[in-house]
Amino acid sequence: LPLNNGAATSGDELVLNFNRPTSIHIVDSTGKVLATGRQASTLTLNGQSPFQIRLDDATAVSLSLNQEPISLSPYTVNGKADFRLSR
Repeated sequence: LPLNNGAATSGDELVLNFNRPTSIHIVDSTGKVLATGRQASTLTLNGQSPFQIRLDDATAVSLSLNQEPISLSPYTVNGKADFRLSR
C-alpha cells in the first residue's frame, strides 16, 4: 500500500518560533546538528527523529513537530528545556 505521508521519505519537520532571542542546540537521531547558537526568528528544520533539543529559554520558543504543536512545559526546569522528542 502506498503511504500518503511525505514525512516517511523526507524525515520529520521541526518548526520553532521565537518571541525573543535565545540559545538553542538541536541534533537529530543521526547525530547531525540541525541548529545551534543564538536564534531569534522562525526556524524550519528537517531531520530524523528522535531529536535531542536544548533550549536556554524555553518560554521564548513555541515548537511543532510535523505540524503538531508540542507543549514545552513538561520538559522545562528553571526556564530551560533539555529533552528528546520523537514522533
